[in-house]
Amino acid sequence: MTSILPGSILWESMFEKLEPESANGSEALLLSGAIQQSLDYGDSINYIDYFRYPIPGTQAKPIMLTMGNDDSMVTNESSVAAAQLLDLSIVGDVLVDMLGVRLSDDFDAGGYGLKQYEPVYDPRFLEGDIATELSHASAHLIFVRKKDKEDQKTFIQRFLMDE
Repeated sequence: MTSILPGSILWESMFEKLEPESANGSEALLLSGAIQQSLDYGDSINYIDYFRYPIPGTQAKPIMLTMGNDDSMVTNESSVAAAQLLDLSIVGDVLVDMLGVRLSDDFDAGGYGLKQYEPVYDPRFLEGDIATELSHASAHLIFVRKKDKEDQKTFIQRFLMDE
């Protein structure tokens, strides 16, 4: 999961210079993970495994992981890693094959699964690199689309409201 920030479009523009050029692969990975956790320690990605596999004395919590296809903030590869870590299946329509991630028509009984969505911005409105970049960045904003909000509301009602 420590690959999320270095894989993001934010890395090159904001954080890459924090990593010394002399860092080897292991040092660079350790440093990028530390940067990710230090800058946004409240981000659930830093403790995502506790949702399904809680620390002693706490309870597991259902999770609907949402994946925006070709998201440039959280890459498809990072979503695959999260799905594998939490043993999530792709629920519903498959937009992108995810190696090692199974398919399902519905969330499992505990309320675990991953839903895939297309980006909010359709690149056909503009041409060129800027259109592609806008589309990739907008994939991180899938929660603003009305239909996607409905999916999330339904999940919350099914798996979280009775807790």
